[in-house]
Amino acid sequence: MAIPGQMLVLLPVKVPKSGGVNKSILICGRIIVIMGRSVRLVTSASFLFVVVLVVMAGCLDQPVKNTTPAPGPAILVDYSRVGGTGGFDDHLVIFENGAAVYSGQHGRGAFIVNQNTLDTIRNTFYTIGFPGLNASYPASTPGSDYFTYTITYHNYTVKAEDTGVPIVLEPVIDSLNGIISMKADSSIRP
Repeated sequence: MAIPGQMLVLLPVKVPKSGGVNKSILICGRIIVIMGRSVRLVTSASFLFVVVLVVMAGCLDQPVKNTTPAPGPAILVDYSRVGGTGGFDDHLVIFENGAAVYSGQHGRGAFIVNQNTLDTIRNTFYTIGFPGLNASYPASTPGSDYFTYTITYHNYTVKAEDTGVPIVLEPVIDSLNGIISMKADSSIRP
């Protein structure tokens, strides 16, 4: 009979003077002859062989536990701003639980966004109807030092360039730039 949670291995083993050769035995922490007869290991080599098989079969270890990590918090906002005369390349990710990470011109680091700011961000995205915006707002006129903003909120992405940013999207960009600026002036350092 198998013990739940343990691996069972069926191996042929010679059984000396007990009625035959190559009877199958079950190895899992102890040896049981399938026919119900006990087995005596006459040589130390045979005993060592069986012990090695038991260890290799993993029968002496605890049952394998689920090692899949719990999923992390969902991403609320993924924001990047690239370009400008300073050659900016800033990236800010804010998670649903308020944890945030930043990397860019002002260094890199992790921090917590307070609940009031999270609520403001959510309300702003809701108010402007973010999922109803176009996916792209290119610059209305060509320019080499424009910023390009890429904003993903709840898996919907909008990309906009300076002079093409719609008025409705400006509060979102200002808010996210404000978080970057505030953290750059305080706790985030290279």
